[in-house]
Amino acid sequence: MPDLASRAFLAALVAAAGPGLPVLGLVDWNPAGVHILLSYKYGTAAMGLEAARYAVPSLCWLGINSDMLQDVPRSACQELTHRDLGLIPNLKSKLADTCPDWVAEIEEMEESGLKADIEALYGVLGHQGLAEELSRRIVAQQYLS
Repeated sequence: MPDLASRAFLAALVAAAGPGLPVLGLVDWNPAGVHILLSYKYGTAAMGLEAARYAVPSLCWLGINSDMLQDVPRSACQELTHRDLGLIPNLKSKLADTCPDWVAEIEEMEESGLKADIEALYGVLGHQGLAEELSRRIVAQQYLS
């Protein structure tokens, strides 16, 4: 879970940059990664009234997404744990009205029964290839809002 200083820093950067700059998150393809994105996007219940102050509602999900994993061997992924499976209903519920594309991605994760770390892409793309893929997606605005 991101700490308060990280959330405050991101919120300050976004406020200083203005509304035209896309704010993109890159996390592991698993429920915990989605939970991290949510804590930046909306804050957390533990923050109480401070949650909105540090929230970045414009945050988009750059990756990892299921379509990025097409060439990644199954052996480079892990099976979803009981903890992961327990997080999924709550994530889907929180996102149902605001981020339907995120929900579809979570459902893809749930149906596959798999999760993947960013490092899983290194084996297929390498560092340079991953950087190029992310750059291509940013330029093409291929991220989930």
